[in-house]
Amino acid sequence: MKRVHIVNYPRIAAFAILTGIVLHLGSQSSAAADNPQPQTTADPTIPVDELELMLRPLTSEELVVEANGWMKLVQDKVTEISSYEIKVKRKSREIEATKKAAEEAEQAAKEAEAAAVEAESNGTPGPVAAPDVAEIAEKTREAERKAEEKDAVVHDIVKLREQRQKLIDRFRTVLDELKAKGGEVKAYETYVTAVAGLAVDVDVSDASVLWTTGKGWLISKEGGAALGQEHRILPDHTSGILDTVPNRGQRAQPCVDNGQGDQRSA
Repeated sequence: MKRVHIVNYPRIAAFAILTGIVLHLGSQSSAAADNPQPQTTADPTIPVDELELMLRPLTSEELVVEANGWMKLVQDKVTEISSYEIKVKRKSREIEATKKAAEEAEQAAKEAEAAAVEAESNGTPGPVAAPDVAEIAEKTREAERKAEEKDAVVHDIVKLREQRQKLIDRFRTVLDELKAKGGEVKAYETYVTAVAGLAVDVDVSDASVLWTTGKGWLISKEGGAALGQEHRILPDHTSGILDTVPNRGQRAQPCVDNGQGDQRSA
């Protein structure tokens, strides 16, 4: 008697699908293990004390992942700042070119007028080329517009540098924890030192840019204000900072009237 084999196709199909799902989930788990993601960078403005608590239970291997994540945030911010600094340089060149064109047009008008006066004094008057006042005025206005645009970019740079400093503070917090747990931090520290210096890439001959960036750092909570408060030479409120910094780092002494018309330091 011939045997008949009954094949349960639905059961086989279900088994194949289940096997595929298991294999897929396994590959995802393997990929996640091979490429772990940082857990503390979701909020780049996280308070430092909260960040320290999040880092405390992590191993040195896990802290390396966090360090790489924070370094990427710093790198992206430095890249953004560099792009804005390039804009400032280009705006400066555009302004100089526009100013030069306006000056050349004005000089040409003056020379034409002088030539006409000289010809008339020699008894050979000729047609006088009228200066193109409208062209000169338009080029001057164009230079002013470009200067305003550049100032706006410079102010943006000041804000971006403040953001960079906040990221660096948190990056260094991660590095401190990593170092405390035996991790290697030299390469990270070399990088952060290179991008965290006080030096700024500005044209020192451009007074407006130099003043804006310098003032921005001076009154920044992460810059001069923090440095001044650390050494107790600046008040907590920095709105009047330029008028309240004592000479040679000494604290200002209050003056009292002794009732005899003169005042002495208390």
